[in-house]
Amino acid sequence: MSETTLTISDFAPVRRPKWGVGSKANFRINTKATGVIVQNVTHHTTLEGHRTTHRFMEGWKVDRGVIQDGGGADFFLVPPDYRDVKGVVEIDATAWFIPHATFTGLGMRRRAVAIAGTLHARKRTLKPPRTHIRRHWKASWRASGVGVRAFQPTITHKTNYVF
Repeated sequence: MSETTLTISDFAPVRRPKWGVGSKANFRINTKATGVIVQNVTHHTTLEGHRTTHRFMEGWKVDRGVIQDGGGADFFLVPPDYRDVKGVVEIDATAWFIPHATFTGLGMRRRAVAIAGTLHARKRTLKPPRTHIRRHWKASWRASGVGVRAFQPTITHKTNYVF
């Protein structure tokens, strides 16, 4: 039996006026198994020098090799209302696949963590296995007062596969 491999595409720029400006990447998996792609997230937001941090776990259901929940899309966004103040958003995310897992078994509920959007999530994280994907994403901007469509933070990102 071959080992299940979870991969993720490169980040691509995305602009969703209602939700924000940032990047999108898509998970891919080479299995016919059912389970859950889980991702531990540490999300820091600094606006005008005030920093908030959210730590949580979110997930995508995999049903016989098909990623549900938006086809595995993962969005890292800066909300449009942040454009009026100087700020930074930094996201550290660690992802892996757990075969045979369920959201219920992992204690995850839809919309349990607001920042996770419509994904199933929980506030506690799990220790990742030896093999996982680690990503870092950072967006920074100055207070601009520009319209939502013109808002363009500076974005940097890095993806590492850990074996």
